[in-house]
Amino acid sequence: MIYNPDLDINQLRAFVTVAEFRSFTRAALRLNRTQPAVSMQVRRLEQNMGRSLLTRTKGGVGLTESGRVVLEYARRILKLNDEVMAEIGDPEVKGRVRLGIPDDYAAYLLPGALSGFGSLYPGISLEVYCELSVDLLRLIEDGEVDLALFPDGVCVFRESALKALRSCGRRWRIVCTSRGLAGIRAVVTSAMAITVVTENTVSPNMQVIAPESGLPALPKVDICLHVSRSPGNEAVTVFADYISRSLKNC
Repeated sequence: MIYNPDLDINQLRAFVTVAEFRSFTRAALRLNRTQPAVSMQVRRLEQNMGRSLLTRTKGGVGLTESGRVVLEYARRILKLNDEVMAEIGDPEVKGRVRLGIPDDYAAYLLPGALSGFGSLYPGISLEVYCELSVDLLRLIEDGEVDLALFPDGVCVFRESALKALRSCGRRWRIVCTSRGLAGIRAVVTSAMAITVVTENTVSPNMQVIAPESGLPALPKVDICLHVSRSPGNEAVTVFADYISRSLKNC
C-alpha cells in the first residue's frame, strides 16, 4: 500500500459524521451518500493512516484511541475548510432549497443568517415556508420541504411556560391562540395577556417582565435543523452547512 501524506477532506468529513452520529446509516443520510460509499471513505482514511479509527459492533460505532485523537484534528480541519468555502462561495452549485421555519424565527434569524448567501451562491434559489413547528415536522417527513428549523415539540415555548406556571402554583388561563407572531403581539400589546417569545422578537411596544415580578424562570431552548431523508441536490447540503454555521454565531 502506498502511503499518502495528504488528508482527504471528503474522507475526514465522512469519518467525523459517522463518529458524531455513531452510525454509518445516519451519517450516509446526513451526507446524502450511500452507506457503502461512506464506509469506503472511512476505510480509505484508516488505510492511509495505517490504523483503525472506529470500532464497529452490533451496538453501534465507537472510537478507538487513535480515532479520538484524529476526531479532534479532523473537526478543526473541516472548520477551516468550511470557513474558507463560506467566504468565497461556489457559483457552480445550483438548485432549489425549500426551507420551513416558524414565522417568528424567520423574522429575527433569517436576515442575519442569510446575509451574503445570495452573492456567494447565486445559483441557489430559496423558498421559505412559514408554519408551526408541528406542521413543519409533517412537511419534512412528507418531503415537501428540504430543511426545517424549529425547536422540538408542538410549541416548546408554550409547553415550558405552562409547566413552569404549574410548578410554582400560579393561576393562569389561555386568552388567545395564534398561528402567527402578529396575532400574539396584538393581544400582548393591548395588555390582555403575557406571552413567551425570544428576546429578538420583542417589539418596541411590548414590555419585558422583570425577574423580580415573581414569575418562574424558563429553560433555554435548543433550535434544531432537520434535514430531509432525501435532500435531492447539493444545494440543500450547501445551504444546511451555511445556515448551521451562521446560527452558531448568532
